[in-house]
Amino acid sequence: MIGLIVARSNNNVIGKGGEIPWRIKGEQKQFKELTTGNIVVMGRRSYEEIGHPLPSRTTIVVSRTKQFEGDGVQTAGSVREAIEMAGDRDVFIAGGYGLYKEAIPLVDIMYITEVDLTVENGDVFFPDFNEEDFEKTTGETLGEEIRYTRTIYRRKRGRDQQTGGNRIKALLFDLFETLITEWGHEKYTKRKMCADLGVDKEEFDVLWEEKEEERYLGEIDFEGSILYAGSKLGREISAETLAYVLNRRMSAKAACFEHIDPEVFRLLEELRSRGFRTAIVSNCSSEEVKVIRESELFRYFDEVVLSYEVHKKKPDRGIYEEAARRLGVDLADCIFVGDGGSNELQGAENAGMKAIQAKWYTNRLPQKRETIGAYPVAEEPLEVLKLIVPVAE
Repeated sequence: MIGLIVARSNNNVIGKGGEIPWRIKGEQKQFKELTTGNIVVMGRRSYEEIGHPLPSRTTIVVSRTKQFEGDGVQTAGSVREAIEMAGDRDVFIAGGYGLYKEAIPLVDIMYITEVDLTVENGDVFFPDFNEEDFEKTTGETLGEEIRYTRTIYRRKRGRDQQTGGNRIKALLFDLFETLITEWGHEKYTKRKMCADLGVDKEEFDVLWEEKEEERYLGEIDFEGSILYAGSKLGREISAETLAYVLNRRMSAKAACFEHIDPEVFRLLEELRSRGFRTAIVSNCSSEEVKVIRESELFRYFDEVVLSYEVHKKKPDRGIYEEAARRLGVDLADCIFVGDGGSNELQGAENAGMKAIQAKWYTNRLPQKRETIGAYPVAEEPLEVLKLIVPVAE
């Protein structure tokens, strides 16, 4: 995904005298949320004004006259070169004027904050663009002394998908037992992990479950949970043991991505060819984040929203809203597809979406999952395509 992020005044000013001509508490929160863990592309002057690479993301500086190299920073000769350097990772263009102008024909989505302020004698402006090339979504208006409104411009892709009276624009997918399965190959079970740690499983289970909510919400990582349990049980966990357990856990999770039903990939390719936007929405802990982002599956999606990173989890409305916001669509224009764990189908429905129960993996489990409520059921991945139109009506 190639994105652009900018804040502009009522008269289209984005800079004055080498600075942003306003200081509004909270206005730059969206920039941090969107760009953390991704690639930020900016011009030489913008980078020199900041003076250092942005934390928790990679900065690519576009410059033809100066090289920037070091931890977290690279140099490219153009926006296109920067995008190529980013590979499959999400890219956000962060200014200034020249980069924005070069990037607008390339971007998939633009996050534009409209600042309710007229700036006199501004000297840097946001480039003009054809709004007919984009679908505009107006978000919330915030701020106290100076008000600002979040807007999203998503590039139109082919024809709009008409489904009854609604236009379905995006599908949000659960991950485990929907796109991938933990069954049918060797698992690193809790029993095996406890044996490696040298702790009693029943005692460990109580402490492990105590931290489950915090693990999913990004308040404690996998290693921290183990150390917490070990301390409560009076068991000192060495760094070598901790690394060994983490490696086994990540290897088992990575194996899930090696046994994906081929029709899952066919479904995703077909959705993309029809112009639908797609996102993964998953409850996961720290060790799963890295595995997910390094998987082949990752590149098939426009957005990946992981509870550990966004500090929200299914079935809470907030995680669905975050996915829709990143895709630049309304929740009413989305369908959620999942096996039904974590009450995710009900959560999606409560958030204003339609939902489809995916059963192509759960039908194969030792204990077959029953149909949940009155949700439409896809017994195989490609059946989702047949259900999209009826579900939206």
